[in-house]
Amino acid sequence: MKRFSRREWLRQWLSRREQTGVIAESELRRLRAALLAAMPPRSGRRAPPLLRLAEELHHLGAAVQIGDFSGGAEDRLFSLASLAALAAELRQAQAQLAAGQQAGDIAAVARLRLAARRARARALRVANHRRAQPQRRAAAQEMADWLLLWLEMPEAFFEWLELRQRTIEYIALCKSS
Repeated sequence: MKRFSRREWLRQWLSRREQTGVIAESELRRLRAALLAAMPPRSGRRAPPLLRLAEELHHLGAAVQIGDFSGGAEDRLFSLASLAALAAELRQAQAQLAAGQQAGDIAAVARLRLAARRARARALRVANHRRAQPQRRAAAQEMADWLLLWLEMPEAFFEWLELRQRTIEYIALCKSS
């Protein structure tokens, strides 16, 4: 008998979904109830909290509007796929940050910084997950460190990154990943 996979169930739900817009809280609540009904009895599992479910849907590529998720493009800015991808995503974020600051768009800057903090929290969850592979945990910790440094000092971050990428520790991390 095939084991129930919440991620696969959500992936199928997204492919069957008729609407293509943002998933709001009301739809998320209905989805959570349907997920709970679809779970096998006695599985010992519970449906995740709404924010966790929103994160899973976001990770699968859906636009979600609840809590910290705005449903906008900044929600999908940080994929955390790899260190190289994060470096490119941070360059893009830096350009958006500079544009927002120059235009005086405080809300856009705040949304961008919030997306970076949320990505850092995701990276820290992976880094602290005891069942994740050691290489994946180390890479996730490095990503979390990068995001923290970018949030703290965006102007100097890329100079620091150039220096960091020359260190023995970073080179060893890239070889092990």
